[in-house]
Amino acid sequence: MIRQFWQSGQRDPAFPFPSATAADFGKFLESHRNLESMGWGALRQVMWQGITAGMVTVQILESGLLPIGVQVAECGTYLLPEARGRGLNPRVKWETAQLAVETLAMDWCVFVVLTQNQQALHGLYKLNWPFVHTQGYPTPTPNQLAHPTKQLESIENAVDRPSNVPENPLWIRFARWKAWQVQQQVHVFALHRDHFSQLSPPPIPPVCTQL
Repeated sequence: MIRQFWQSGQRDPAFPFPSATAADFGKFLESHRNLESMGWGALRQVMWQGITAGMVTVQILESGLLPIGVQVAECGTYLLPEARGRGLNPRVKWETAQLAVETLAMDWCVFVVLTQNQQALHGLYKLNWPFVHTQGYPTPTPNQLAHPTKQLESIENAVDRPSNVPENPLWIRFARWKAWQVQQQVHVFALHRDHFSQLSPPPIPPVCTQL
């Protein structure tokens, strides 16, 4: 199953592991199984019409990255091309957030998307959830270096917040860190557990199962 899923992903430009071998991909899945066994994350497969259609990962972030007492899980979802356009994304995202804030008792779940992945960005915008949305940039531009105060302003101005969600400076710092980590511009979509509890589950039956 791992090799078949990996081979399908290699034909997809949006596959999160474009340069990974099947063995590397297997090690990635095994690492998330180990995280789940220790209570530090979760790994699920997405099942649709009897076949594996994608996967979900949840990983609790190290406390050193966050203010004391704030618990955050970074979430990732991936649907194979043949499973897209079927209305699965809202259900998959909802179950992923549920894993983070209910099963793992996190305060926040965050989805990090590269700016170049327009399809994933569109899918998150389309949910219309009360996300705190922040953009992170890997390196400052020459103009920002010449005017250091404008660097922070440009990032703060990129925050697109629903009116019912207060600004949280945590996500400005986190977005900067993620952008530095991957050396690409990123979008961070953060959802608080209180706002998740106000969401209704999508009408599609559950699709995430143990991998």
